[in-house]
Amino acid sequence: MQQPIMWAIGQLEPFWTVQIIQDNNQPLNLAGVQTSQLAFIIYNANFAQIAVGNGGWTIINAADGIVQYAFATNDVPTVPGTYYVRIKVNFNGSTPFMTDYIKWVIQP
Repeated sequence: MQQPIMWAIGQLEPFWTVQIIQDNNQPLNLAGVQTSQLAFIIYNANFAQIAVGNGGWTIINAADGIVQYAFATNDVPTVPGTYYVRIKVNFNGSTPFMTDYIKWVIQP
């Protein structure tokens, strides 16, 4: 598992730039995907979904699965603790793709 992302309550930058990788360790090709088909899903420490982000997406490189997420103010939990996030790609009509959980530690 990757290192947790350390974040502070109220922190909105830097934007997150992520390469979406499939189980075969290859980038997920996002050709034809619109930013409206991406979701930033937030989970608590027990992996129960608690929110869907309201920030903005940019597809940096579709072929290499590189996206960037700009946080909205209400995306960042206001209670310190361990959270998890996943990126969901809705392919309209087929099973959505979900990334692995990314550990997100919110600090005071």
